[in-house]
Amino acid sequence: MDTFWGLTATDWTAIYTLITLLLWVTAVVTVVYAARQWRDTRAANLETMRPYVLATAEPLLSDRQMFDLSIRNIGQRPAIDVRVEIDPPPRRSSDPAEGPTLGKLRMLNEPIAMIAPGQDMRTLWDDHAKRHEVDWILRSVRAAVPLVGEPVFR
Repeated sequence: MDTFWGLTATDWTAIYTLITLLLWVTAVVTVVYAARQWRDTRAANLETMRPYVLATAEPLLSDRQMFDLSIRNIGQRPAIDVRVEIDPPPRRSSDPAEGPTLGKLRMLNEPIAMIAPGQDMRTLWDDHAKRHEVDWILRSVRAAVPLVGEPVFR
């Protein structure tokens, strides 16, 4: 009987079969790991590529005492059908006491068709000094920009 390193042909066939099985299992584990990595990378990429819309009060560059209501898309995709909800409706210190005029702006009451990446929509909100003189002005507001539907990425 022929032997090589003291093993018969049947022994070598068994060893090769076990090595092949081990390589096959390694290949399957690698494919599963790569598929998970691809899925996670795609999810992270989609997350960074979606629109991010902020509603903030920002000081004017020309007069730091005045501030604007700013709605800005800081994301990398256009924001479609944006609805801005501010509770209570924003008021200027110069507004009549019976109702806000700033809260009647179209960009606060109707959907904004699209805000391009980097686009900033601004309107003069108020003056810090005058705002502190009026006692009916609320000192804080809550703003929300709800996501409407699922974002579509192509």
